[in-house]
Amino acid sequence: MQSKPDLAALRREFDAAPPDGFVDRDTAGAAAHVKRATMEAYAIRGGGPPYVRIGRRALYRKRDVIAWIESGRHVQNTAQLQAG
Repeated sequence: MQSKPDLAALRREFDAAPPDGFVDRDTAGAAAHVKRATMEAYAIRGGGPPYVRIGRRALYRKRDVIAWIESGRHVQNTAQLQAG
């Protein structure tokens, strides 16, 4: 069983990454205050930050995650998708 990631540690990892550096899905989600499953859903249906795949890993460039967060394009629940 995989342990739950420490959100504070993931956010520190995000803050420490260089602007053009890559972070994994858990770290990007922690920075955006969304769960990994939400980041996975954005990757499937669109609407999330751009990412690259290296093997089985999805990696996000820090500056893209910041731009996505600042754009306010993400939603908190599916009711907002249906309303908009």
